[in-house]
Amino acid sequence: MNLSASQWWIAFVLDVLIKAALFYWQAALVTLGMIALQGFESLIPFILVAASLSSLHFLCLFFGNRFVGSLQAATVQRSRPLKFVLMLIFANLFFIVSFAAVLSVSGNVLDHILLSAIVAVTNLVPVLLVTATGGLLGIAELRA
Repeated sequence: MNLSASQWWIAFVLDVLIKAALFYWQAALVTLGMIALQGFESLIPFILVAASLSSLHFLCLFFGNRFVGSLQAATVQRSRPLKFVLMLIFANLFFIVSFAAVLSVSGNVLDHILLSAIVAVTNLVPVLLVTATGGLLGIAELRA
């Protein structure tokens, strides 16, 4: 996955915003809007949790990229789209396992695996969005 440093930062910020919004709106629905009335100070814990989860996500992306890079199959080495898809699959598997392990310290493993899988879906949005935008900009530069 050949993203520039700015693309990685954009993907990270998008990931934090998506996760913060997800957690904030879930909490707002659970408390029937009490959080929405408290102002911007109530957003800070949600942003911190989202940044932590995004950091875990990008660490898992790094490990997924390294794992796929260590595969010696010739087809994986030649095909960039296959490498990208495998990296996303393994990174999200690493994320689900690690996040579920952290949450499952007190038990109830299956529910935490489901929650981890739901959060892992939000991992795909910023990476795919930034990658698609970078690809479209690359195509536009080639035509110009």
